[in-house]
Amino acid sequence: MASHGKIALALTSFACGIFVGYQFSYASEVAIVALILFLTQAIIIFIAKKKNIFSSVAVATAIVSLSLCVAIVRVQSTHDKQPFVCLEVCSVQGEIIREPEMRDTYQRVIVALDTKHAYVEVYAPLYPRFSVGSTVEVTGTIKEPEVLFPHEGQKSFDYVSYLRNKNIGSQMLYPKVVVVSETAYSFGAKLKHVKSVLTDNLNKHIRYPASTIASGILFGANDIPKDLHEIFRITGVSHIVVLSGFNIAIIVSFVLLVLRYVPLIFRISIALLFVLMFVVMVGGEASVIRATLMAIISLLAVAIGRQYIAKQALLVSLFVITMYDPYALLHDVSLHLSFIATAGIIYLGEIFSRLLDKFRLPNFFRDILSTTIAAYIATLPYQMYVFGQVSLYALFTNMIIVPLVPVAMFLSGVTILVSYLSTALPLFFGTVTSLFIDGMISFASFISVLPFSSVGFQISFFGMVTLYVILVTLIRLLSLSRDKSTLSASGVTRDETIYRF
Repeated sequence: MASHGKIALALTSFACGIFVGYQFSYASEVAIVALILFLTQAIIIFIAKKKNIFSSVAVATAIVSLSLCVAIVRVQSTHDKQPFVCLEVCSVQGEIIREPEMRDTYQRVIVALDTKHAYVEVYAPLYPRFSVGSTVEVTGTIKEPEVLFPHEGQKSFDYVSYLRNKNIGSQMLYPKVVVVSETAYSFGAKLKHVKSVLTDNLNKHIRYPASTIASGILFGANDIPKDLHEIFRITGVSHIVVLSGFNIAIIVSFVLLVLRYVPLIFRISIALLFVLMFVVMVGGEASVIRATLMAIISLLAVAIGRQYIAKQALLVSLFVITMYDPYALLHDVSLHLSFIATAGIIYLGEIFSRLLDKFRLPNFFRDILSTTIAAYIATLPYQMYVFGQVSLYALFTNMIIVPLVPVAMFLSGVTILVSYLSTALPLFFGTVTSLFIDGMISFASFISVLPFSSVGFQISFFGMVTLYVILVTLIRLLSLSRDKSTLSASGVTRDETIYRF
């Protein structure tokens, strides 16, 4: 069994163990049986190795049983913070730990009361504006979470479980909020305050609502107007304002370029430091954490002179995330979409790239088109299950807008940079950036009003699994067909290839 297959089998078994640990009362018994099975298989493997015999069944069984046992033990070792509930009017103090999310008629603030309780989700009026790191006193009733603003069409989206995954245990609706101190004490809060300052700088020089897109592309800010968010959702381009591996890649490339004359280990260490600081600054969403872990694996591979394999890096990153937070595997929609889209690009991107070679397209456009199709097809069953809607023009819209995102990111970054160097230049670049992003918004708005731009199409969990089984089977068949074609072209048989390597 190849190393990639072993990692995939271990991760699949680990995921099943997390599900068993959370959903079944007899999880402890399953863990004990799995441990006994693993020890039995380990003995069989040891004896077989002494006799120069390799048993793939024993190895696979050992991997499955050990992964199941570890996952269940990890779930049972988690201790969720208790929600702070106060049904009577009470006053408590806490720190704003995330940048407030601005909506059309309110702002959403996350407050940490202490280290023993889960966070409190506070809905407050738009003014006064609060900043991350501030200590506030809130007065009102505190109750357990409920779906206050349901997402239309999202039949399978469990908002309460989503909040639990974010360590949010209670809510306050429009309480009295008094700022006790605006000083950010922790290093993380200071970094997040830097993000707020940079976002405010964008808002000064780029027109609204283009400024919300610019801050989303650069820093993952989540203050896009509701109507614009709906347009992006209908057209299937909501992902452009979600931080991903592209942001991480820019940071790593920039540091390695600037420090290209210093020793490799020093360059890699500084790049890792900047990446980690960026993750803390933007809040560490699932897509960013996934991209960061893959970047760390890539840098470590360069440092020790090993080959970087994206497939294995993706699986390892998912294992690290779920090992740290097992609950995320069940209810973190952003983690699911990020992992599925990246897996689609890795496994399907090359297949579509070869198919598009027949049309002799420019390399850049071919790469954009192949990755867009791959990510769309990979995430389509999950979107139908969770959101219950399909965007018929998503592929076309993404082919137009996705290539423009790096340009918008560059113009937004330059606007911030020149704002500290001049008074006239940021006005020019801010205007250019506003016009450019307004063009992207206008195109998405035009697509959103076309007939059948969004079609309701709800499938069950079993239907989603069935579609993914079919998709994986097709990928496997295409891969085998490609391998046979390659061997035939080279005049080498499969047995000869195995013998040589």
